[in-house]
Amino acid sequence: MRMHEPTQTEMGGIAKGACTAPALQICPDFIEKLPVAIYVCDTQGRIVWFNARAVALWGRTPRADDVERFCGACWFEGRQITPEPMLSVLKTGIPIHGAEGLVERADGSRIWTMADIEPVKDENGRIVGAINCLRETTELHLATETLEDLFQNAIMALHLVAADGTILRANARELQMLGYSLDEYIGRNIGEFHVDQTTIVDMLERLSRNEQLVQYPARLRAKDGSIRHVLVSSNARFRDGEFVNTRCFTVDITERLRAEERVRQQEEQRLAATYQYAPIGIAEVDADGKVLRANAQSCVLLGYSSDEALGHSIFEETVDQRSQADREQFRRQVAGECDRYTVEKPIHRKDGSYVWASITSSSVRDADGRFLYAVRIQQDITERKRREEERKEREEKERLLMCEVNHRAKNMLSVVDAIAHQTAAKNPEDFVARFSERIQALSANQDLLIRNQWKGIEIEDLARAQLSHFADLIGSRIAVHGPKLRLQSTGAQAVGLALHELATNAGKYGALSTDRGRVDVSWGAAGDTFTMNWTELDGPPVSAPERRGFGTIVMEAMTESSVDGTVALDYAPSGVTWRLTCPAANALEPGGM
Repeated sequence: MRMHEPTQTEMGGIAKGACTAPALQICPDFIEKLPVAIYVCDTQGRIVWFNARAVALWGRTPRADDVERFCGACWFEGRQITPEPMLSVLKTGIPIHGAEGLVERADGSRIWTMADIEPVKDENGRIVGAINCLRETTELHLATETLEDLFQNAIMALHLVAADGTILRANARELQMLGYSLDEYIGRNIGEFHVDQTTIVDMLERLSRNEQLVQYPARLRAKDGSIRHVLVSSNARFRDGEFVNTRCFTVDITERLRAEERVRQQEEQRLAATYQYAPIGIAEVDADGKVLRANAQSCVLLGYSSDEALGHSIFEETVDQRSQADREQFRRQVAGECDRYTVEKPIHRKDGSYVWASITSSSVRDADGRFLYAVRIQQDITERKRREEERKEREEKERLLMCEVNHRAKNMLSVVDAIAHQTAAKNPEDFVARFSERIQALSANQDLLIRNQWKGIEIEDLARAQLSHFADLIGSRIAVHGPKLRLQSTGAQAVGLALHELATNAGKYGALSTDRGRVDVSWGAAGDTFTMNWTELDGPPVSAPERRGFGTIVMEAMTESSVDGTVALDYAPSGVTWRLTCPAANALEPGGM
């Protein structure tokens, strides 16, 4: 290192001060090896001493003939004048640390430096000069400029806040978000912009404990009075263990929250509409069984308006044991013994009518398992129950019908058996013909009964069926008349067989065996008595048969037993007469009179 030996005048007393040239020569190697540029100025700001690092920093080595010029020059911020920091130290004696400046080098290039300037005083405390230690900070400055550029142009809002909450810096995004100018925002306490004061207190307290904040939710008030919802991410900066400041990254989520709120409201509206207009009843009930909320279909089911349904007890009207079972199951549900059950029961409606409902009750509980309310899904199953009852009635009718068919078949077989035995015993010579005719008469009765679904036979229809082989005589020689009455099925079989026997005898031996004879068939009911008559007129003289055959048994005994009545059979010479008298209830269908 080349050192300039300043004169006493040049040093202005430096040789006797705190930093003299002889003192610097004590450890020249040490001074050379320092990683900083060092130079000394006199009270006029002229450079009177420098080290090799300073020459490297300036980019120029002074020559012998230009030492004064070189030492007296300073390239600071492009000006060959004494820098203001140096003048300030020389004038005030107050040291300056960390002064940033731009130095123009000999080749015209410029570098950024950081200076630490200390005053040099003599033994009397007078300022005789100053010593400056320079460090090149070009890379750091460029990096800082880059960071500053990133800070200012960041796509998210940024602000720097001191430990006491004072806003130190803010980027354009932050100012734009809140609508403030830089002058209106910087220097104010960040708490002035927070809607919830407890939020900023909590944030600063946690940062002072060196906690990192990640997407901390907060609400800021903009200049126009609107509220901005933000997420703040931040960590604290410490110096010597003390919380100094924090840089906060702020993401504005106001519009996102508004969009989410719109979606939420739309979803709630959709769910509310689904709840209200669902095709099944939905009701919420408390632990006492009182309705807290009910949709439209549930109100229709109960027969109440929505206002009337609120507070209505689902157990107000106990219809039958099924309702008691519902009450017991609901008690178990509230007690936590079950969470869900299904029951079918009739519900007593407001107008006094009843409807059948299938009810599924599901409990809603809190995190600790405590019962809050029950959701009851109610479906009207009245129509289904009606169909079930109709099916049961139909099945019962079918069962009874099968029993009736079985009973009637047995009775029919008994009748056929009796006809066969009586016909064979009394008329063996023409058994087949007689038996066939009687079976046909019986079959005609059966056809009428089946046609009327075994609900009885109109008497006129029965008489005409048994006189069918004399059909051309009905209305001329055969009179069939009487009120519209319906015989029961049992009586119809016996009366039909009796008419068959009477018609057969009349055709063989009586009034219908000649061209002049006539037959009158009549019936009627007077009070509780039913009567039916067969009268033959103008036929050949008749007489009682010599023996009692099956026909007589059918006309008398069988008919009497079927209706619990009496038969008067007279073989008068003028013609046969047959008269049946019995209680009307035994012979006629109910409502058939």
